[in-house]
Amino acid sequence: MTDDALIAWLESGAQPKLTAEEAAARRAADFARRFGEALAAEDLGPTQELHDAAVARLVFDVHADLNALGEEAYSDVWALLGAPSRAAIKRCVSMAKTAGEPQ
Repeated sequence: MTDDALIAWLESGAQPKLTAEEAAARRAADFARRFGEALAAEDLGPTQELHDAAVARLVFDVHADLNALGEEAYSDVWALLGAPSRAAIKRCVSMAKTAGEPQ
């Protein structure tokens, strides 16, 4: 690509095509961010128990979306998260599954 063609392309605002690896990395970062936002949600219930249940549902929703993409995608996200976040996600997923079971 000539310098003029490159400048014209950059000025056009066109986005470069992502490689499969770049797309996977962005997806993993997005899911890690979504988990973080779900875990940090505020004021979701009048009591701590209701708040915790709502957070668990939010985290479980992210978990379900990510789980649908497969084990490799989940592993990529898991690698981006710190141990405290992973532990909190496990607790929330377990809580949401338990809450969803018929009594």
